[in-house]
Amino acid sequence: MKWFSRFFHAAVLTVAVSASSFAAVNDSATDLVATHKQTQAFKPTREGRTLQLNTFCLDQSGNIMACTSDTENHFVQIYSPEFKLLKEVPLKFNATAINVNKDGSFFVAGNGQIAKIDAEGKILASQETPNIGDKETLRARLEKQGQEQFEQFSQSIKTQIDAIQERIDRIEKKAEEDRSDRDKKRLATLQQQKQTYEETVKSYKDHFTNPDQLMAGAFTVTALAVNSKNVFISCNSVEGNGYEVWRMKHDFTDATKLLSDLGGCCGQFDIQADEENLILAENTKFKVGLLDLEGKRVADFGQSNRMGGDGFGSCCNPMNVRCCSNGDILTAESSIGTIKRFDKEGNLQAVIGKAKIGGGCKHVPLGYDQERDRYYMQYQDRNAICVLVPIGEAPEFTPEELLAKEARQGLGKNLVGSWSFDGKRPAPYQPPQQPEGEEGVEAVIIASDEEDPFLSKLMVFAEDGKLTTHTAESTWQCLKQDGKQLFIGMELQGSMYDLKVEFTGEDELTVSSLIRDQVYSTKKYQRIKDAAASAEAPAKSAGGDE
Repeated sequence: MKWFSRFFHAAVLTVAVSASSFAAVNDSATDLVATHKQTQAFKPTREGRTLQLNTFCLDQSGNIMACTSDTENHFVQIYSPEFKLLKEVPLKFNATAINVNKDGSFFVAGNGQIAKIDAEGKILASQETPNIGDKETLRARLEKQGQEQFEQFSQSIKTQIDAIQERIDRIEKKAEEDRSDRDKKRLATLQQQKQTYEETVKSYKDHFTNPDQLMAGAFTVTALAVNSKNVFISCNSVEGNGYEVWRMKHDFTDATKLLSDLGGCCGQFDIQADEENLILAENTKFKVGLLDLEGKRVADFGQSNRMGGDGFGSCCNPMNVRCCSNGDILTAESSIGTIKRFDKEGNLQAVIGKAKIGGGCKHVPLGYDQERDRYYMQYQDRNAICVLVPIGEAPEFTPEELLAKEARQGLGKNLVGSWSFDGKRPAPYQPPQQPEGEEGVEAVIIASDEEDPFLSKLMVFAEDGKLTTHTAESTWQCLKQDGKQLFIGMELQGSMYDLKVEFTGEDELTVSSLIRDQVYSTKKYQRIKDAAASAEAPAKSAGGDE
């Protein structure tokens, strides 16, 4: 059921710190003040070109060990804390997981391979990860599983199609002249939904039955952990759901599967280890799990809390974890960018700060340089590593903050006001209701003019940073401006997403939502000039206080 569970979820979406620097721990965890601030984002490069950054870790000296690749080559690049390239180790596979041993050697894994490399960059051992076994047997098993899961997937979609068709039939039984405007609109919507579901089945068949894709999924390694005796990997479960964890000796002998059927969101499941515990980032449970080295659960801590505090926000967090030398555990929250530090009992010791990583579920490995009291977190979308330093060492304004200030005082002022598709204020939003006589029928998403999660038919940008859309209230902030283009951040369910605003006239503009710096959708807006629009915004700095 592994492939079924992953792709069904995707298809439905298609349809529709040092101890001395800690702030005092208060009764309310939300009272903790950040100890560190992001000052820059470092990008690994080669011959002047930015590389694909898969993951990273730190060694005992604070050097950054980055798993990188270009179109044909794969490397471990080692950078000094001053971001100078010290060494480059070529690899024969694309490494997606890395960790360092206390003797300076390190391990990398990815694409069904694992290797041990000494401190000088010499590859000491390399072999397939233990979950693979015989490739031909694995391939045949995956093909059979894939076909069975595609049939289950198709049947689940057919159930939705049948429910939609029943609704279509009820409307079509009415004579044309007896159909209300609502009937006509619903009929068009339902027919479009039926077509979308049918196309979804066709488009996802390859995901379930393509043997090369199935094998690639089985080869995925999401994390690697090391202690003095063992190396651990987290990888996709070959059988069953989710992820599994394997333990081996440093020479890759005595491979044992410790855990299976572990839940992880969006292809992410992170592990770390020390001499006593295996630490799991259980992102679907909003918990950190502590297990002994045999895989038996000892304890866990965490909870869902969109307000922050000692819990974790967004849809699935913490996404990544890291062990500290004193036994503390660092957590990184995808979409939000927050780094927190807990002791092993789950007591929040410090809110370190927030890395500017943008919205969306993603791999956010982190590191802590104890000597320099510096934290790092990966910004996957931009192949960069965010660098957070103690507040006392950070400049009053970083370069990014200066760009944001310029934008607030420039185009940000022009954006303040009320905007809609046609320059008219839309009627108040009415959420869709279950049609009469259809109680008990499985709910089918009914498309509306609010199906775009980023761009609403009404957007009211207030000077104090409040953002009101047709269906919700949020916040916005200026990021930078370039000519007639203004880049802003919009909060959506606790995460920040990037929008690009281009002014095409005094009272006209286009807004584009950006995903990984690529345009996701674009809408045209006109300024609303009614009396309500002129009284909507309090007078403060555009897009947030300075």
